[in-house]
Amino acid sequence: MFKYDIGVGVNYRVQSGYGFTRVISASLPNAGTVQFFLDDLDNQYSETVPILDVRIDKTVVFGRYRVGVMLDAYNLTNGNPVSNVNIVNGTHFNRSIATLDPRAVQLGFRFEF
Repeated sequence: MFKYDIGVGVNYRVQSGYGFTRVISASLPNAGTVQFFLDDLDNQYSETVPILDVRIDKTVVFGRYRVGVMLDAYNLTNGNPVSNVNIVNGTHFNRSIATLDPRAVQLGFRFEF
């Protein structure tokens, strides 16, 4: 809490990348077509993702009622690392299919009675 009862919350986290490897299909006698990992999952990792989120809030009291305003900002550093890739064997292997969501701001109100 700061002067004038303005609250600030900061969340900084670093998420490690996940292990992945190529998935290939093979025909096996008496089992049909099966898929399996070509390599150990510990050999390749996606990017490590640092994320900074901030919240600022202020609550005002009107008699027995309380009104709060909250401003949330997500991914302030605006990082855009790849968060998912195609692992199926072929020409699209390791193609990016998802990245971290871009910077976003949210405004919220709370009314307590």
